[in-house]
Amino acid sequence: MTLLTGGNTSVECPPLKCPDHGFVDIVNNSASVAEAVYSCEEGFVLRGDHKRYCQGNGQWTGRDPHCSLAIGEGLKGWSGVMWWEGLE
Repeated sequence: MTLLTGGNTSVECPPLKCPDHGFVDIVNNSASVAEAVYSCEEGFVLRGDHKRYCQGNGQWTGRDPHCSLAIGEGLKGWSGVMWWEGLE
């Protein structure tokens, strides 16, 4: 992802990995801001930064988030073996 810093100068931020059971979309809000937006598959909850920004030093803000099973998020279900009511 290339961040334009003004004039003819640009900075390259490294590619980001999608979290397991998740997605990352890169959008350019303007000519000078690259933004990464994370989300998770249904049944999973994002833990960590949901947005990161490409900085002028070539690094992304924040840390890689991860998706965890949505146990403890008020969900109940049948696992095929037993009934569970999740509390994380």
